[in-house]
Amino acid sequence: MRLSARTIVFACAMVVASAAHGGPKEEILASHQAMVKFGKFHSEGTVTSKDGPQPTWSNVVWPDRFHVRNAGQEFIIVPGKTYMKQGGQWMPLPMDMSQMVKSLSPDALRQGYDAMTNVKDLGASERGGKSVHGYEYDTQMTLMGITAKSHVKLWIDTDTKLPVHQDSDGEAMGQRSQTSLDYTFDAGITVEAPL
Repeated sequence: MRLSARTIVFACAMVVASAAHGGPKEEILASHQAMVKFGKFHSEGTVTSKDGPQPTWSNVVWPDRFHVRNAGQEFIIVPGKTYMKQGGQWMPLPMDMSQMVKSLSPDALRQGYDAMTNVKDLGASERGGKSVHGYEYDTQMTLMGITAKSHVKLWIDTDTKLPVHQDSDGEAMGQRSQTSLDYTFDAGITVEAPL
């Protein structure tokens, strides 16, 4: 199965962050540690490209369980199995699609953080009734041989140190897109094989 440039940019846009103590880059890196410690999150939003806006949705249970809806496709990936929803029915796929969600792994996110440049502190504000702190940065990631560049703006809950919202402008394979995502961290999130 071939991944679109929009999917690659979306995957790279999943490089998210949060806040702690220290400079802006250190605060974003500390967010990664908070995310890894929590281990489960939900993201939901919109990816806009030349094809117009498309909803995107994911549940992630680290290290290896993913439920993703993006660009009109829906997948569940669990250890050793991948399922795709087609015509309202789940079916197992004969191939391992774990590479498709590799950018959502803790190691891949860390690589994106290590590539951060032009990191800026946007200051404190409020979002959705939460006290948040904003940051922006540029990053670059190579996924399945395709390099994507993104400019990211990110807001972090000052109490939990976890991301609340992210906006990113990205480019991959000569195609540009904008991604806007809201994040929820909930210990009750599960991802199980549908069959």
